[in-house]
Amino acid sequence: MMRGGRESWARVRVKTIGILFLVAFVFVVGRAFYLQIASGENWDKQADKQYARVVTLTPQRGTIFDRNGEPLAISVEVESVCVYPRKVKATPEQTRQLAALLEMDEKTVQARLVSSKNFYWLKRQVAPAIIEKIRLLEIPGIGFHREHQRFYPNSESASQVVGFTGVDPRGLEGIELRYNVLLAGDERRLISENDHKGRSLGQAAQQIEGDGPQGDLYLTIDKNLQYIAEKELAAGVYSARAKAGTVVVVAPETGEILAMASLPDFNPNAAGSFRPETRRNRAVCDTFEPGSTFKMFLMAAALNEGVAIPGKRINCENGSYRVGGKTIHDHRRYGALTPTQVLQVSSNIGSAKLGQGLGRERYYRYLKAFGFGDRTGIDLPGEVNGLLSSPSKWFEIDLAAISFGQGVSVTPIQLAMATAAIANGGILMKPQIVLKAQDREGHLLEAGGGGRFVRLSRPSFRAVYRRC
Repeated sequence: MMRGGRESWARVRVKTIGILFLVAFVFVVGRAFYLQIASGENWDKQADKQYARVVTLTPQRGTIFDRNGEPLAISVEVESVCVYPRKVKATPEQTRQLAALLEMDEKTVQARLVSSKNFYWLKRQVAPAIIEKIRLLEIPGIGFHREHQRFYPNSESASQVVGFTGVDPRGLEGIELRYNVLLAGDERRLISENDHKGRSLGQAAQQIEGDGPQGDLYLTIDKNLQYIAEKELAAGVYSARAKAGTVVVVAPETGEILAMASLPDFNPNAAGSFRPETRRNRAVCDTFEPGSTFKMFLMAAALNEGVAIPGKRINCENGSYRVGGKTIHDHRRYGALTPTQVLQVSSNIGSAKLGQGLGRERYYRYLKAFGFGDRTGIDLPGEVNGLLSSPSKWFEIDLAAISFGQGVSVTPIQLAMATAAIANGGILMKPQIVLKAQDREGHLLEAGGGGRFVRLSRPSFRAVYRRC
C-alpha cells in the first residue's frame, strides 16, 4: 500500500509539473504572438522614436511668376538654429552671447540648453551674418539646418493678390493661401539615427525625406501694368484725400486680370508689422454703392429691350421728379434728353424713367446676367457676393434708386467684369488670375478644384463665359 501510494503521488506530481510547463509554454507563445504580431507595428514605432529623430523642415515652395515670367514670390535658402540638449556644453558667457545674438531671453535659452528633450528649435530662419557669429562661439550641441524662407522681391507690389506665408511656411492670404497645396507640395523631414542614449550618429546617419514643391504658378498679372496701376491709384487716393482705394485692370476678351491693386497696402516680407486691414484685397472683399457707374448697365438693358431708342428724347422734368412719394433730383435742371445725353450728363431722372420702362423683373434679370449679386468665381480667397435683393422686395422708389446705382452694393471685381462685358460685345467672362501652372518637370497642370491641380498634356485654361 505504501509503495502504491508513493507511485500514485509521483504520477500526480509529474502530471502537475507537465500541466504547469504546458501553461507556461502557452503563455510564452501567446505573449510572443502579441508582441511580434498583434502589436508589432506599435513596437516598431516605439523603436523608431528611440533610435530615429524626425524634424519637420520648412519646404521649398513653388515660385509665383507674373505673366512674363517675372518672379513675384520665391523661396530662398536660410539656416535655422537648433539645440541637442544632451550634447550641450556651454559656459554662462557663451549662453549669454548666444541669447544676445538670437535676440532671445537668456533664461529661455538656458532652459532649452539643459532640457531633457532630445531636440529644440532655438530660432528659425536666421540671417547669415548672425549664423556665422553663432558658429564662432563653437558651442557643442548647437546645430544648424538649412530651410527655405519666402521672399517677395517686389515688396508691396501686388501684395494683396500674391499674399504671404507663415514660418511653416503655409499660405495665409492671397494666391499663397488659395494654391497652398500646389505651391507647398510634400512635407520634407530630416531623419537622423541615434544610439541607445539618444546621441546622434552623425551626418552620415541623416537623410531628408519628402518631394518638396509640386509646381509653380504663372499669374495673369503684368508686373509693369501693376506698377502703373498702383502709381495712378496712389495719386487718385491722395488727390481725393481718401482712406482707401482699389483698381482692377482686365482684358475684356479673355477675362484675364492684368493688374489688381488696393490701398493701403503692406509688405509681405514683414506682414506681421502691418495692420490686418492692409492685407485685405479690397477688389474682391469690399462692397460699395456703385452710384452713376450703374447707369451704363441700365442703358445697355434699355437699348437691348427697345425701351431706350437712340435719338428719342426723355423728359427729365427740369431736375425734379416724384416717384413713390419721394422726389428725385438731378444736379442741374434738364429738359428733354436723348439716351446718349442721359449718360453724358448722368441724369438720375432720365435713368429712373428708363428703369420704369424696363420694369422690376426685366431689369433684375439683366443685372444678374451682368454678374451682380453673385461671386465672379475668381481664384482668390475672401470674395463676397455684393447685395442685390429680389425684385419682389422692390418698391417703386427702389426701382428708381437702383436705376442710378443706389440701394445695391457691388464689389470692384464685379463692376470691372460687368464693364468689360460691355466692351466685349455682351459676353461676360469669368475673371482669370492664374495663367498656367507647371510641375517641376515643366509639364502643364490643370485646375482640379479646391486649389488642386492635375497633370494634363495641353493647356486648358479657357475662360468661362455667359451671354447677357
